[in-house]
Amino acid sequence: MTVQPWSAQDVFRIEAIEQPVWSPDGSALCYVRATPDESKNSTKRVLWLRTAAGVQKRFSAGTAVDRTPRWSPDGRRIGFLSNRGGDGMALYLIDRDGGEAELLVSIPTGISDFVWSPDGTQIVCVSALSAADIAAEAAPKVVMTTPLEREQAAARTAQAAKERIDPRVITELPFRTGTDYIDGKRGHLYVVTVAVGAASLRRVTTDNRDYGAPCWSTDSQSLYAVCKGDTATTDYFVGSALVHIVLTQPEATFTVTPDATWSIYDPQLSPDGKWLAAVAQRSQQPFYSAAVLVVRAVHESQWRVLDTQDATIGTWHWLPDSSGIAHVAEWHGSAGIAMVPVGAMPAMKISAPTVAAGEVIEDFAIRHDGAIAYISGSPASPCEAWVTEATGTQRISPWAADWHSDRHTVPFQELWYTAPDGQRVQGWLLPPATPVDGSAGLILHIHGGPHAMWSPGTRSMWLEWQATAGAGFYVFFCNPRGSEGYGAAFQAASMGKWGSADQQDFEAGIDAVLATGAAIDPARIGVTGGSYGGFMTTWLIGHSTRFAAAVSVRGVYNLLTQHSMSDAYELIEYSFDMLPWRDAHALWDKSPIASVAQMTAPLLIIHSEQDYRVPIGEAEQLYTLLRRLGRTVEFVRYPREGHELTRSGEPLHKIDHMQRTIAWFVRFIGA
Repeated sequence: MTVQPWSAQDVFRIEAIEQPVWSPDGSALCYVRATPDESKNSTKRVLWLRTAAGVQKRFSAGTAVDRTPRWSPDGRRIGFLSNRGGDGMALYLIDRDGGEAELLVSIPTGISDFVWSPDGTQIVCVSALSAADIAAEAAPKVVMTTPLEREQAAARTAQAAKERIDPRVITELPFRTGTDYIDGKRGHLYVVTVAVGAASLRRVTTDNRDYGAPCWSTDSQSLYAVCKGDTATTDYFVGSALVHIVLTQPEATFTVTPDATWSIYDPQLSPDGKWLAAVAQRSQQPFYSAAVLVVRAVHESQWRVLDTQDATIGTWHWLPDSSGIAHVAEWHGSAGIAMVPVGAMPAMKISAPTVAAGEVIEDFAIRHDGAIAYISGSPASPCEAWVTEATGTQRISPWAADWHSDRHTVPFQELWYTAPDGQRVQGWLLPPATPVDGSAGLILHIHGGPHAMWSPGTRSMWLEWQATAGAGFYVFFCNPRGSEGYGAAFQAASMGKWGSADQQDFEAGIDAVLATGAAIDPARIGVTGGSYGGFMTTWLIGHSTRFAAAVSVRGVYNLLTQHSMSDAYELIEYSFDMLPWRDAHALWDKSPIASVAQMTAPLLIIHSEQDYRVPIGEAEQLYTLLRRLGRTVEFVRYPREGHELTRSGEPLHKIDHMQRTIAWFVRFIGA
């Protein structure tokens, strides 16, 4: 068997495992298996089931996208979201013994999330509606219809939508996000009575607030959720308040609890119903104060911050006996599962896995006896699924071995080094997959955020790093100040200092790599990054002469225009404590584009046409100025894609992006 380096085309080889969930009795595990489909240039998502005996089988048809599996409280059925009906995400039920899935409820505006009530008789669904949607809402479909009826209804809905936005009238801020315009849509909550073929449905939210993340009280009589303000509010990332909705009356009653200290996200009631916990960020500094876990007794109003040892909080769940919370704890380039007690009793003992250096747990589920099913990426593989219990750990993604059987995976070398001001920084180095004669080029990769944490197990980057090494380059990446996973002070260290604070971390990292004695030609160093990484890529080539070529993806280049065109205008305001009409000169000076005349390295600019987090106008400005200066620059635009192009975009676009990036460095640095 011939072993080859990884390449961009291997996008179609790597699958992902997502959303594991145990049956209530612990006898089965349901999860989503996501497989790239080359023939359709898309990703299929199919439900799979693993029994207590270790037997795994495909559980849903997989003709469309099936996701978000949730067991009924009695364990007899699984609810899941699917677009198999062709008219958006609808809610289906399937018996655990198999058979055909049955449509429970379809809402014209689709369903984004749902949660079973503890007694199993109701489900709360989330759907986004505009005022026009509400006015047109006579009776959402709650029974199964023929394909022709669904097709005709979808056509009518599409035509009505076209007419509503011709012209599109905008009166709010933000007015677009993701890859679409908001058009006045607000998250609303529906309660469904569970009865296939005869389900009843009622919308319990009627105002202009934006509702989401619902959870049930233990008696199934009320809901907790989060909500954002009304149409007069322009805060998008801050100001999420807790709301309690009592359903026992014909008209639901609401108690909204705004908090001047905390923005509340993802509230969850403890299994015994005594505690309410949530992820929270300080309202006055949402981006530069790390998220924390907060808890309070249900009858109290004051939140208490749990001691999570300054780690960055990822996925979290209540322990089955309500004694504490288990959460993903990001720390120094790895992410394991940590526990924190809530009451006076010690936290329940669970079979928490021991993660290796560079391994990152992305999601997990706890069985009633403390066993854990989890999904992780590692230096050896971008995505694997495991079950760990008292008797040991077992891999439940054996097919993943096929991905690697004829590929050479380059090992990651960890590097800790010191920046000029004394700050310690963590990074990693990959050598070329195949030894080269003489010296090779080095490519610096920079993460976005700026508040993120990369590790050798980061799924979204693993293949790109391996493919770049496979093309004959050394690859280096690090977590500069501003990154998560190194404590709150480290995360806040780049506030107001984008570029000026962390440039030293990247340059010191390159110096540390060169000091290892690796066969790197210091005249052949390239740099690339996306989002904030694009900001930093262009900042570096405008403030340093050591880079021979650069590729910038979905980058922020002009802080003035990024503020006024993005849905994330608050990020600029809170990061720099500035407003454009007050501090235009200061924001311009802190923008990479202010140094465009000093950018001489050949630059490839990559952007998505429906990116509303960093609108494509950022790339258009930079490209135009560089062309006017006569620089070597190329501009690539991807249709149908948004800010998540390299993470969840069309597979062929992901491949093209990777191939173009590597080809640019081969062209100007050589491999």
